[in-house]
Amino acid sequence: MTPTLPKVSIIIRARNEEFWLGQALAQVNTQTYRDFETILVDSGSTDNTIAIFSHYRPDDPILQLKTFRPGDAINKGIEAGKGQLAVILSAHCIPATESWLEHLVETMDDERVGAAYGRQLPLPSSHPFDKRDLLNTFGIEPRLQKLDTFFHNANSIIRRSLWQTIPFDGETPHIEDRLWAAQVIEHGAYIAYSPEAAVYHHHGINHHSDMNRAEAISDILVDKTMINGNDYPPFLAPEHEPVLFCLLGHSQKHHEPYVTATTELARSFPKARICISSEHPKSLENPDLTIFPRKASENHLTFVDILGKMLDRSGTKDFFPNCVVYLNPKSPEFDISRIRELTRLYYKGMYDSVFFARPEFNNLWAKNGDIYQQIGPDYSPRASKTPVYVALYGLGLATSPQFIRNGELVGSKVGIISREDSQ
Repeated sequence: MTPTLPKVSIIIRARNEEFWLGQALAQVNTQTYRDFETILVDSGSTDNTIAIFSHYRPDDPILQLKTFRPGDAINKGIEAGKGQLAVILSAHCIPATESWLEHLVETMDDERVGAAYGRQLPLPSSHPFDKRDLLNTFGIEPRLQKLDTFFHNANSIIRRSLWQTIPFDGETPHIEDRLWAAQVIEHGAYIAYSPEAAVYHHHGINHHSDMNRAEAISDILVDKTMINGNDYPPFLAPEHEPVLFCLLGHSQKHHEPYVTATTELARSFPKARICISSEHPKSLENPDLTIFPRKASENHLTFVDILGKMLDRSGTKDFFPNCVVYLNPKSPEFDISRIRELTRLYYKGMYDSVFFARPEFNNLWAKNGDIYQQIGPDYSPRASKTPVYVALYGLGLATSPQFIRNGELVGSKVGIISREDSQ
């Protein structure tokens, strides 16, 4: 008996998308429309992108490309698929509802339509330029384009039969979707837009430079459109995220703070995993903890090295952290509410790294050989000074796993939670 072929092939292009891909696939798996397969077209990921795809879609194919051209990736994905319809979804686009795919497929009920695209919504953390552009471009009314060649394939669907006649330009480095759409309109097919087939898209579609104007327009659009610009979708709530908590410095002398911390973390972050570096691992017999025995031979390691080893050990086939949190429960200022604040800011702001820090207004000096040199002297009144910040990593540091894997601690986009009362 010939197996039934899926009606839809969802083509997902990705490179180092471990933060977003799991969230996208989790939403894909909840779709009310079920007659589909997924195909990952990966362009040299060095993070957990491929493993995450295999976890969520274990029976679906993965294509690995050595070089990336957007149109070429789409062509290869559609070619590998079996569906009559091809949905093209960027790995960092998260379907907003369980009926996203159903609404995309409905656009194909009109035989005149050769391709369609859905709405793209910004996140509250999206740059004002991106909010402005997305809300201006993707409105709330459906439309049928007979002459207009606008088409955005980050969230789109096309007929395989049309693609066989008009494949994407496999060489152009950009706007392969616009070039393709122009050929489609010239061919006589229509392009549809479905606002109900919406996704969240953190990145924008244009680049501009007038910040004040962008912020003003963005605020107006958020206020006037049918989205709440301050509400975050559930997939960005820390309690729903695969956070890896790394606790260093456990010993028999400092045992109780770690027991308290792990209990509170497990209660507040049910999807998280907790890894503890310990000189006495036997005192931490708990199947829900990952214990990393600290050996005397490893005393030369930096705490970044130790975090890297803990990250490697904690990775499993069903756990792919998109945030690593380092903290020191021995600190008298450890407070689970502060850890919640830390992780909320990490996800809400889409930061590379977030940590607590103490603002320093005093003049600082550093020793250079046999002499001391002042660092950025500033003798202005405290009220007009711009402080430097002293990092308090032990109170809590949230950072991307990719930096830890590279032997680094923080990225370039940093969020700081000021703690003036900390010593």
